[in-house]
Amino acid sequence: MRNLLSIIFVSLLLSGNAYAETLTLNCSFEKYVDQTNFLDEKIIPKNQLPTIVTDDKFITLEIKSKNDIKILDNSLMIWIKPKIIIPYKIDDNFIHFKEKENSLDKYSLDRRTGSLLLNYKSSKEKLRIYYLCVKKDKLF
Repeated sequence: MRNLLSIIFVSLLLSGNAYAETLTLNCSFEKYVDQTNFLDEKIIPKNQLPTIVTDDKFITLEIKSKNDIKILDNSLMIWIKPKIIIPYKIDDNFIHFKEKENSLDKYSLDRRTGSLLLNYKSSKEKLRIYYLCVKKDKLF
């Protein structure tokens, strides 16, 4: 009986990810806004930007519950290893995450519209890059 209970306990302990949903979002470039000059905000046309900015991106999320979400993989932060990122703030409307804990770059994913906003800040420039994300359909 004791062995049976320990087997059940261990199996329940290990089955925590059984109910996690994996969701992949495809994100397409929308616009690039240069806010470096506080008084003169500029929208830069797509043809004047490097392809690393305008290429389609993806985000793979693991969703266990409404407030337990991880980013398992993405093509936004190609230089970050490992790519598993824990968002620093999750609410009903947005999932907010950063590349690193001390990073000034902040991402906000709108849970209702799929809009993804990258706020990029450095000592010389301030940018906002917008993407529109949609759920990727499974092929099989």
